[in-house]
Formats: sequence, C-alpha cells, structure tokens
Amino acid sequence: MDNSNPQDLPSNNDKALVKASSTSLATLADLHTQATAYIKQAKSANTWRAYKTDWADFAQWCASHSLPSLPATPAAVALYLTDRASTLKPASLQRRIASIAQHHIGNHQPDPTKSAEVKETWRGIRRAKGVSQNQKTPVLIEQLKQILFLLPHTPKGTRDKALLLIGLCCGFRRSELVALNVEDIKYVREGMIITLRKSKTDQESAGREIGLPFAHNPFLCPIGAVKEWLAIGKIKVGAIFRPINRHGQILETRLTDQSVALVVKEYVGALGLDGNNFAGHSLRAGLVTSLAMAGLSETAIMRQSGHKSSTVLRKYIRHSELFQDNAIDKLKL
Repeated sequence: MDNSNPQDLPSNNDKALVKASSTSLATLADLHTQATAYIKQAKSANTWRAYKTDWADFAQWCASHSLPSLPATPAAVALYLTDRASTLKPASLQRRIASIAQHHIGNHQPDPTKSAEVKETWRGIRRAKGVSQNQKTPVLIEQLKQILFLLPHTPKGTRDKALLLIGLCCGFRRSELVALNVEDIKYVREGMIITLRKSKTDQESAGREIGLPFAHNPFLCPIGAVKEWLAIGKIKVGAIFRPINRHGQILETRLTDQSVALVVKEYVGALGLDGNNFAGHSLRAGLVTSLAMAGLSETAIMRQSGHKSSTVLRKYIRHSELFQDNAIDKLKL
C-alpha cells in the first residue's frame, strides 16, 4: 500500500519545470563555450601567443621574488617594469602591460595596471628611455628596379620577382603577402584586383580590394610577374607564394612571413646595402615613401596602402621630404 501523500508527488508541471531548467543549463553551458570561442577570436592567434609568453615571464619574475602574480599588486607590476626596462624596448614593455592586464581581466581579478603607481612608473620609463622606434629602411622603387635585373632566371627568381613587386606595389605587410591565395586575385581589363581578406587593422575580416593597373614597362609589371610564377609553379588554387626546396621543387605549403624578410635582405645585400637595416616591412614602407616622393596626396597613398591612420604614414612622408626644398641647397656648397 502506498502511503505517499499525493501532494508530495511531483506533478506534471514540476517535471516540466525540471526538464526546462536542465535544458536551460545545458543551453547556457553551450553559450558559455561559444562565448569563450568568440573571446579568443577577438584577437589574432599571434597576439594570444604573445600574451601567453609575456605572462609566463611576469609570473616567473614574481615567483623568483616571492610575490603573487595573480592577483598581482600594483607595486609588483611597477617593480617588474622597472627591472625589465633595462633590457626591453618601450614597445615591448607596453605589450607586457597589456598582457598582465588581459590575464587579470580574463581571470576576473582587479587589473593592477590601472593603478596610479603603475601608470606613473610607465610614464617615467617612457620619458627616460624615449618611445621612438627604429624604423626599417624602405626599399624604394628605383632600388627595386635594380634588384629585378639581378634576379636569376629560375623558379625562385620568378617567385621572388612576383613577391617583391606585389609587396611593394600593394604596400602589403609580410603576413598579408604570404596569406594571399589564387582565389584572391581577379584579372580585369585595367589590370588586377586583389582582395585582402584580413589584415592587422581588419581583425573582423571586412576585407579590402586593391586595384593594380598594368605597368608601362612589361618587365616591371607585377601582374605579368604573378602570371608567370603561377604558370611555372602550376598553381591553380591555394597559396600563391610557396617555398622551394634545395632541389628546386615548389612545395604545396605556404611561404612564412619571415621568408619575406629573408628575400628582401638577400637582394638588398646584392646591391651592396646592409641587409640588417631592411626587413619585410621595407616593401610597405617603400611604397609609402616612393609615392610621397612622387608627390601623391596622403589620401591617395592611404587608399593604396590601407593605412587607417595618417600618423604612421607621415613618418615615412617626413623621411621622404628631408631633402626636398632643403635649406642647405640654398648655400650652393
């Protein structure tokens, strides 16, 4: 005989509520997982790797001085920055501050970098060390023309010609250059349209189209250079710029962004220039500098280079104007 009180038994409504609650919890768990994935997408993989490396350095420093790293005190962060200021550049220190802040926020801890103590320490370091960065020397269009005549008539020479011409004429960053796929280029009557799917300043992948007209001199035409490289490599889909092994075989993988810097250094060195002063960014800087020397407006330069701000752009423009209408010329020495 069942002595249970009917009021103690779960009703159909109660069962429905329990089921709905379980479903809601499961849905919230799924949403939390998805939200976490979106948070990771908010910054590039390179940025997250840099944050991880920076945090490991800070945590190790705190451990060596018997200080807690999470949560860290403002005093600990200030002392850490003071210590590292002897070996790191201001730009690297600024990233360390961002990494420490990100780790605290991600773990729901108060951000010590927002304190007056850390801000004043950082301001003092900036004043003492200066914040100017060593800019790599741009590859100017005249130098690129000289380089093209030095390129060997080999698959590597053909690839490097296309890479250098596209890199300079479009003002691509090295990461953007090696990320290009065959599907990103479209041949039109006026020349070529290249779709840049994602860039450092376009983390949301809105994309940008760059128009590249035919060159007056076929030998200097980036469109012809790309076509020749794709034909030699029998590349129909996927990565445009690919590595070549020591046997001259074109691989199916993608060229690394570091390879762009090595290519630039190799050929400026052949011109008798110091390769240490050049890098992959020299192509992008070369476009801006060359266009500024040719008298183009900032608006026209930014449309081609994709700069979002004219602040960085003007550094190269100022460099290009150092010898224009120079006062010493009036002395006629």
